[in-house]
Amino acid sequence: MPRLLQDIASLLEAEVRPKMPTGTAARLNKRDARRLAELIAGRFEVLAIEARSGRLTEAAARRTVADIYEKTNREALPSSSVRDFMTGWLERKGIEVGEKTRDRYAVAIDSFLDHLGNRAQVDLAHLRSRDIANWRDAIAGKVTPSTVNFGIKVIRAALHSARRDGLVSENEAGKVTILKTHANDTRRPFTPAELRRTLAAADHEWRGMILVGLYTGARLGDVARLRWGDTDLIKRCVTFTAAKTNRRMEIPMAAPLHRYIEALPAPDDPHAYLFPRAAECYERNYFNGLLSKQFRAILVKVGLAEARKNRETGTGHRGVKHKAEELSFHSLRHTFVSWLKDAGATDSVARDLAGHESADVNRLYTHLAPATRRAAVDKLPDILG
Repeated sequence: MPRLLQDIASLLEAEVRPKMPTGTAARLNKRDARRLAELIAGRFEVLAIEARSGRLTEAAARRTVADIYEKTNREALPSSSVRDFMTGWLERKGIEVGEKTRDRYAVAIDSFLDHLGNRAQVDLAHLRSRDIANWRDAIAGKVTPSTVNFGIKVIRAALHSARRDGLVSENEAGKVTILKTHANDTRRPFTPAELRRTLAAADHEWRGMILVGLYTGARLGDVARLRWGDTDLIKRCVTFTAAKTNRRMEIPMAAPLHRYIEALPAPDDPHAYLFPRAAECYERNYFNGLLSKQFRAILVKVGLAEARKNRETGTGHRGVKHKAEELSFHSLRHTFVSWLKDAGATDSVARDLAGHESADVNRLYTHLAPATRRAAVDKLPDILG
């Protein structure tokens, strides 16, 4: 066999035959096989001429292989540019997940494609771990480690789908190390004096949101989306589904929180939001973090946070990572857990009430008696007393 045909046979073995439907090769008769071999030889003779003249490009070589694959298998060679695949994957995820989760994915995908620039047009099979690592390093100085790690996980999920679909042989994102986050977590619980100052400076709605966060451990988004039907003043409990873990939470209502909600004018519609202004802000500006900024403004007002500098100083605006701070709305969750433990609650009770989500936690703490949980909450201090 001439050297050219040997090369063709090797190429078919490596690129075409493993992807051929079962039985395809057997169905080719001798005449078809000869025609196919002549076609392949002709195409590769052209490529050889271009290679000797220095004009052979990767795109031209791939087009030739794709054409051979299509004529052999009667279907197109699976391929996609990085940009086309990522945007297509994002569209598919939009059907599978909620709108806000899809939007979070979109932020990471858009950032990654912007960083790649023209390289986003290359075939997905040529994406390398160093491309992803370079993107990680480029954004690490602008956003928190948690945001960086979330972005890496999004790219990993997308490339996992690409591998499953046969577009890539390896998940290159799996080779990229995530950043450590624990060393930069400086958040701490509020002291009682700090809580009283914060409550005194808050308007009526924010006062209620602070009390809910303090006495249920709920995250800011979950608090903002609470509806009247989520509160039961007879059973004295607050029920909601945590957005982060999708876990259904039922938290006994502490006396100070019960008094606050009981004093509110209840609407006729149980689907009405408990905190309507916050709910509207959350729905319209989820990724702008306006609620977090509003709470921070309260902390600045009472001297528990420093006012951020203006744009001219290079800090305090979009695209620049803010300094980690000790107090935020999430600190109310820290306070809730700390208070539970200070009041004598076991670690299992504190974890269950805070909704710490893991397989081990679920196995160990999902059968706690309601009376046990109620007793733990009833021992919490009354910040309004």
